[in-house]
Amino acid sequence: HEELDPLVKGLPAYFESNQIHVAALVVGQASAEFSHHLATSSLGDWLKREGVPAIYGVDTRAITKRIREEGVMLGKLLFPASVVGASGFQPLAGTDTYEDDVVVGAVLPEYQNVAWVDPNATNLVAEVSCKTPTLYSPAPETALKRADGRTVRIVAVDIGMKYNQIRCFVKRGVELLVVPWDYDFLAEADSIDGLFLSNGPGDPTTITATIERVKTALGMRKFPIFGICLGHQVFALASGAQTEKMKYGNRGQNIPCTDMLTSRCYITSQNHGYAVKADTLPGNVKELFVNANDGSNEGIYHTELPYFSVQFHPESNPGPRDTE
Repeated sequence: HEELDPLVKGLPAYFESNQIHVAALVVGQASAEFSHHLATSSLGDWLKREGVPAIYGVDTRAITKRIREEGVMLGKLLFPASVVGASGFQPLAGTDTYEDDVVVGAVLPEYQNVAWVDPNATNLVAEVSCKTPTLYSPAPETALKRADGRTVRIVAVDIGMKYNQIRCFVKRGVELLVVPWDYDFLAEADSIDGLFLSNGPGDPTTITATIERVKTALGMRKFPIFGICLGHQVFALASGAQTEKMKYGNRGQNIPCTDMLTSRCYITSQNHGYAVKADTLPGNVKELFVNANDGSNEGIYHTELPYFSVQFHPESNPGPRDTE
């Protein structure tokens, strides 16, 4: 985090966010050593600094098999219900609790119980979005100018934005105004040259304030609109389509997607658990990309206006960059 990006003032050079966003980490093996030439600490030390619990020595293949059969499931890490102190092995209180008519303490008497947390039942976007607007400007010699001499300005709605999305705009000479998820960007419609909807976590239907403003922006027909990942789903919802939770989700750096206009296939990076239902798209919105593995929707476009979005990450860092 210490080294800053040489292009975009205020951003770290080698990170995509200001913190770790996973609730916990589960791995089969872990190493206390590190060898990358830029590394300053181990993974374990980084997790400790960020306050993120982790566990290793787990048969992750068995977990994967279970998820393969059942679909995406809730999980939790349980810590030992006893600790070793000066007087020996000491039991901790509070293990005999009930959840869903199952006595947790009777099943796992040696562990403390913790409450289930369903991340999709909360507005995760409100937790990760920026709190105040921030303007990122390109170097004067690279700035993209309008006919009136003003630098082209894009408003980016931060619904969980990765830093590389900021870099991609700024390095192309664009002035990027990053605003919170519930910011009223419509009040500045006259100074907007384009609207960008970022990636983000969770169920897209929880951020109704964003969806309603995008719906209004679509009707204004004043500027281009582009979305990535969660932003793609927000654009679809604002257009009148529906989304659905996937059984597994698509997560990986080598997922093939077919361009419906050219039939060309691209390798993409993805990390999402919800998808746009293609059969609910209105007549003036068509599929732009389709997942070559499972047939799910990966992109849409408006047939008459400069509105489009993709489910995958064209800006993925470190790649692939087939669609950037």
